[in-house]
Amino acid sequence: MKSYILSFATIAFLAPFALAQGGSVHGTVSTGLDKERTYLANIQLSLSCAGILAEPRKTATDNAGQFSFTDVPPGRCTLHVDDPQVEPIDTTVDVLSDRPVEMDLPARIQI
Repeated sequence: MKSYILSFATIAFLAPFALAQGGSVHGTVSTGLDKERTYLANIQLSLSCAGILAEPRKTATDNAGQFSFTDVPPGRCTLHVDDPQVEPIDTTVDVLSDRPVEMDLPARIQI
């Protein structure tokens, strides 16, 4: 009987964590338009979510200019591009747990 109560208490405690799934934010950083587009590698990005994430998450674009943040708690976040190669970009992102956020960030090369 005690083991059933302990099992039930454990399941009741862990259930909200199992149901709460994070969303994702991914996309590309590029310059130009359409056929003139150049995808930028090694661009530094961070994602901060006030009141949701204790510290900003950081990543860099791959060789194809792609980036990805996974398991992001639902809510309003700021995607920040802060890299000496390009002008800074700040974009507000509404993260949902049931669908990924896809972004194409147009960047301007710093001279």
